[in-house]
Amino acid sequence: MALADSHQKIGIRKGGVPGGVHPDKALSKELSEMYNADPDLIRPVPLDIFSTHVKPVRAGMGRISKENFKWGIPWDSPWAIHPNNNVDKLIPILEEMKEENWAEHQKFCDDYPNILEDSISRAGSLQGSHLTVEMFPDADELRQKWYIEIERGVLPDAEGDIRAGWSHKQMEEYKAAAKKQTERYARKAVITLLSEVRAPIENIVDKAARYEGGRSGRFVTKTFIGNVHDVVDKMIPMNLADDPEIESLRKEIIDGICDLDPKDLREDKDALKEAGKKAQAIVQKTDKIINRVGQFGAGLAL
Repeated sequence: MALADSHQKIGIRKGGVPGGVHPDKALSKELSEMYNADPDLIRPVPLDIFSTHVKPVRAGMGRISKENFKWGIPWDSPWAIHPNNNVDKLIPILEEMKEENWAEHQKFCDDYPNILEDSISRAGSLQGSHLTVEMFPDADELRQKWYIEIERGVLPDAEGDIRAGWSHKQMEEYKAAAKKQTERYARKAVITLLSEVRAPIENIVDKAARYEGGRSGRFVTKTFIGNVHDVVDKMIPMNLADDPEIESLRKEIIDGICDLDPKDLREDKDALKEAGKKAQAIVQKTDKIINRVGQFGAGLAL
């Protein structure tokens, strides 16, 4: 089955919230004439409006992208690839986050006139009386610039893409190029998946090596095991080419790591040592697969 039949792309496009607000260039020219200075060296002090009041909006936009990538794995920017059965679950979550971000932005725009006047007043001592409200964008302009677009896309399927009027040679060249591009993105996606798998396993190696015992030690909570469960759950739908080594790795993690109990590791040094050895072996195996996929793309006949 082609990858395009089992997976989809979801992309988040966002923007329209500036990083800072400057008055127009006319002020630079006016100040340069007043002080007989090079206008390129005169830069009115930016107000702190967007470094403070809009920070929650910008952070919220970032969280939407992170949520998309948390459910899937990166493809070509700004897309993440997802198994079909996850898409209908994820879209409502992203839409709800979008609505929350829009409401946050509207609140800022409602407060913006007062915020702007206050910021201009506080900046006056630095820039004299030259700053006026008219030099800055108004609230309606800021409302219109905001955007978050949640897009769904299909993965390329060279065999299923028949382009009327193309010669046989053109079609074969297109198919070869499309297949090569898909395999390149797939390699990157699989390497990202394996890197996500590797991180919590390596964390176990580190904790096992540094833990010295006692209730205040590094195995008090089950968080580190929960992190392993999270990545293992992604390994079936995101094993894009049904790579047998990745499936073998997944089973090894389940058998050797997922059932570990932090309490046992605190109280039994032999169990702790054994867990560290198993985790180290899994890290090494993961690195080997990453190296193979990255260099040769073996197992990625999509």
